[in-house]
Amino acid sequence: MIPGDKDWEVVTLDDLNTVGLRSTANFLNAQFPGAYYPECTPETFSWKLGSNNPAGRGFITVAISNGEVIGVFSLTRKTLIMKGEILNAGEIGDAFTHPNYRRNGRCITPRNHLNVSGEYYDKSVFGRLVAETLFRARESGVEFVYGTPNRVARPSYLKRLGFIECSNGKIYSKYFLTEKFDRPRLFSLLVKRVSKLNYFYCKTFIHLHFGKDAVKPIEDKKLVMEVIKRIKFADYSESQFGMLLSEEYLMSRYVNHPTTNYFFYEVQSKNQTLGIIIACELTRASGIKTLVVSDWLIANPVLTKRFHLVLGCLRGFTEKSQTVSLWQGSKTAKAKFLGSGMFSRKTVSIVGRSLHDQKPTQDYVFTDFHFGWSDNG
Repeated sequence: MIPGDKDWEVVTLDDLNTVGLRSTANFLNAQFPGAYYPECTPETFSWKLGSNNPAGRGFITVAISNGEVIGVFSLTRKTLIMKGEILNAGEIGDAFTHPNYRRNGRCITPRNHLNVSGEYYDKSVFGRLVAETLFRARESGVEFVYGTPNRVARPSYLKRLGFIECSNGKIYSKYFLTEKFDRPRLFSLLVKRVSKLNYFYCKTFIHLHFGKDAVKPIEDKKLVMEVIKRIKFADYSESQFGMLLSEEYLMSRYVNHPTTNYFFYEVQSKNQTLGIIIACELTRASGIKTLVVSDWLIANPVLTKRFHLVLGCLRGFTEKSQTVSLWQGSKTAKAKFLGSGMFSRKTVSIVGRSLHDQKPTQDYVFTDFHFGWSDNG
């Protein structure tokens, strides 16, 4: 077969060679600016897909045409807990295809090893890269894969690639109403007053329940780990399905992140650590700066009851962010988040697929879901 201008081939970069990762990062930065904040780097892939990931090495597959990267797909290893048992899992991500190659061109790499049929896997860069990556993941012992695709990719996962919608969550957002809040003046002034009242309401009740300065930032990374070590990680119930939180995971995911600077807030009462909130500041494509609540550790159940008040206090720790965003499961009570000034913004689909012959995908339903459990925050 003589290669055409739009023909492409499949290349695996699981060895994380620098040249291939640099080409992939350049492709993402050029074609999809904002997909990574502040930019995509080879170090980002090495961090999440390399041997330093306590869950194991991941997988990355690219499509190459005329010597250039025109598509990418990755799978980051994760350790989940399901009914008290460890589950080897992976998160799908980095699903990007060059606009000129969407439903255009043809794959010249044989696919006999995939055991899939249909021209879809020869024409769709996205579909082929997913199939190739999941094949290697299954061969390496990954039992379940999940992700949070956008509305464009979601139909392909569900209709063509064997995924089902195994859960969903809601993103809750709150406007801090900084000077950049662009709304009619009277409306802006009114809502800003309400926002300030809400902040003082939350701060006052946190003071009453937990004492003065109950929520405070931890500046030193060494102190972060000392606080984490003081937390007795919860025993996972038989009904729970979610991320397995451990010191190794938290160190890798947040403390040693190569590009994102995470903030850590300790919540305490009477010198007892109640929990930790982990957040980062991101700039969205719209230009709005957001304080993303990525994850949290609960050391004492009392924090769960007052968690919404703690969220309302986060305004006092940022000067640049205009909003704060939080992602939780669909069963979260809206009333509590209204108490912290947060409101439901949109529902997000969580898709999954079992790679284990004995376990149908329907068995996997997340009890909860946080931003940090994905690549979104």
